[in-house]
Amino acid sequence: MKQGIRIFFLFMSLVSGGYIYHEQITVGYGLISIFIGVPCFIISSLIAVFITTKTKIHFAHKRLGGFIVWITSITILICILTALNKMRNFSPILFSTSIHYEDGLDIEFRKNGTYKALNHNIVASHLKYGEYELQDSLILIEDKLRFGSSNMKDTLVAKKTGLLFTLEKPYGEINEKIMSYKYIQETKIIIENNTNINLDSISIKLSYPKEFVDLISLKAHNRINYNFYTKNAYVDGKYILTYKFTDELSKFSEIRNLTNRYPLEAVKSIRFEESEIVIELIFGKAIRKKYK
Repeated sequence: MKQGIRIFFLFMSLVSGGYIYHEQITVGYGLISIFIGVPCFIISSLIAVFITTKTKIHFAHKRLGGFIVWITSITILICILTALNKMRNFSPILFSTSIHYEDGLDIEFRKNGTYKALNHNIVASHLKYGEYELQDSLILIEDKLRFGSSNMKDTLVAKKTGLLFTLEKPYGEINEKIMSYKYIQETKIIIENNTNINLDSISIKLSYPKEFVDLISLKAHNRINYNFYTKNAYVDGKYILTYKFTDELSKFSEIRNLTNRYPLEAVKSIRFEESEIVIELIFGKAIRKKYK
């Protein structure tokens, strides 16, 4: 009887502890985990540990045996949950969006055609994984996404400032709205020089704040993987491209508002052509900038 009670409370400890840890590594703590999960975990863990257990280890105290079983079980559970979380988030993020109203929604679209959506409010958060298909500026969602009390229609439209979504039923005063892009601090871009002249002093930086960036050179009819990185946590989408043709005696040129507020991670490549600079986006569009 005593061992059955110990096993029951050990099971309750693992369930509540697993729930708390899963929330911590995925969505953050909510009111349910704080006011229900934590007390349940503490009480059930203490009971599971302090009920003596049968052990064949002669030098181990009976209560020490209960603690060993509990700590071993918790460790294995944490390792399993950590591994599963890393496997689900293994693919790099292609781009991400967010919207905040009475409820919030954050979506990470990944390069392998999956997404991770986080619905959150003051009470709790809910994490959902699904698949999507990118067809130029249209993003087709294969599973229903919720915003507030309503489902989104399965087609999102990529705009300059974010993704346009429409609800199946109005949520408050909202029927359709833009989910803003979440600009990231680090990404990689292909830069191509399709001209007959070498390029120098190439860099991509933010309009604010002023940061030192590495300048690169690119020979004619060559390409390079450019690494964009900024220490600034607030990225507003206003990127500046600097460059200089090596046959020119003037100072380097600047192209401001390079992506027209699209996130830099949505850029497939930047091509220096004979008469213009072409910024190709993953949304099937191209931005064209004239040389200055």
